[in-house]
Amino acid sequence: MKKFSPLPFLFASFLVACTHNHEKGSPEHISAVTENVDEDRLVHADDSPGDWLSYGRNYSEDRFSSLTGIRKDNIGDLGLA
Repeated sequence: MKKFSPLPFLFASFLVACTHNHEKGSPEHISAVTENVDEDRLVHADDSPGDWLSYGRNYSEDRFSSLTGIRKDNIGDLGLA
């Protein structure tokens, strides 16, 4: 098993930052956006394919998404958000 890294908490904060009204970077903000991320959730990241809690998505650093919403036949329909 890889060494536990705080990096996933940065990604978790990005995912939920819009749902809290605390100043970004404040102790309250950091606590709010990381309260639901624990080691068990990081170890079982493959159980939530839509949530990238660490740089490589999981401890294996796969960097592969199993999501199927973007495919070869609809890639041309993508644009800027």
